[in-house]
Amino acid sequence: MVLMERPFFSLAKRRLVPLDYLSPDKTIHVSVRPGPQGMATIYDADLLMYLVSELAQSPASTEATVNLRLGAYLAAMGSSKGGDQYALLEKAVQRLLTTQITTNAQFDGKPGPVVTFPWIERAVRQGNDWYLTVPNWIAEGARSKFILDICPEYFVLGGFDRCLYLTARKHVGRDRAKVFRIKVSTLWAKSGSASKLSRFRHELKSIAANNQLPEYRLDWEDTSGGGLLLMRCK
Repeated sequence: MVLMERPFFSLAKRRLVPLDYLSPDKTIHVSVRPGPQGMATIYDADLLMYLVSELAQSPASTEATVNLRLGAYLAAMGSSKGGDQYALLEKAVQRLLTTQITTNAQFDGKPGPVVTFPWIERAVRQGNDWYLTVPNWIAEGARSKFILDICPEYFVLGGFDRCLYLTARKHVGRDRAKVFRIKVSTLWAKSGSASKLSRFRHELKSIAANNQLPEYRLDWEDTSGGGLLLMRCK
């Protein structure tokens, strides 16, 4: 759940600029430093989600290593098989290996000790199979109650839409009576977007008008503060 709440991944497909975030109440901070191939993206997070789902089903006593079989992974993500998928997976693994996270956010979303880690600590490839080891921060979160499922349609969304879906999934859940309101400036900070706030607001207003997100409806309100986004179940 904490991965849906804070800006841990780049919305752009290539970002070499570091990302620094401080929550409005100044209790949670996130610092993300890209590696040579750039920062891990919200698309690379698909792989991390898959590893979390695999670890969530494994005994807590087992090590935090997942045997990733490409065919099973692509099927879970709804992706077609092809030669380029091997290269794409290898690049995602490299970005997850080299992106460095420093945060005091715990897997339950509350502040705790400051920890520094990469998304993947170790990667071993044997043929088309990978053995990927994640840090304790990920493994402990995967085996906790603080995890949420997402709909299959999520994996065909663009980066901005993914960010909005994850925000709605975290704050609205599947409660049809709930409406989550968030200022555009707050959402901009939470997303870690490299765009200017004015550009972010323009894109957000357009997305809300189209209302194509799976599961959730977006409504836009113009306010003196620069805009308010309302999220609710469809």
